[in-house]
Amino acid sequence: MQLSIIVLGSFLAIILVCNSYGADLAKDHPLKRCGLALSEGNLQDCVSEVVNRFHEHQDWSNAKRLTHCGTVCQYEQKGRFLGWEWVWDTRIRCESKAPGIVGEATKKSRNGAKHWALVDLYTKAKPTGRFSAEDMECWEKKKNN
Repeated sequence: MQLSIIVLGSFLAIILVCNSYGADLAKDHPLKRCGLALSEGNLQDCVSEVVNRFHEHQDWSNAKRLTHCGTVCQYEQKGRFLGWEWVWDTRIRCESKAPGIVGEATKKSRNGAKHWALVDLYTKAKPTGRFSAEDMECWEKKKNN
């Protein structure tokens, strides 16, 4: 029985590592939190930690402020499992430049999700004509970085 728990735990760790490769693993990423428990052969603590992290991040965070190209925006993020991958969903709004428009993205990293949500917002808002030529130049430049 003990051997099957170790094998199952190792299998779970391999899946999480492979699917998290290339992501910026935040300190609250489930893999980092349960790694110690797995290294000690304690699958139950690892599974418990993953479930706790999932429940902790499944709701949208409180809105945070972000200034992008001189525009104040607000964004929210939540983490979740998509299949066997831990991903971050981001929603961003910049009411002064794009009222009523929401940029959205889902990526493996928090920063990646934030960046692509900004790109989505800009893509949706650009045709509205609310961006000055200077705004558009800045947003286009940052979009490609």
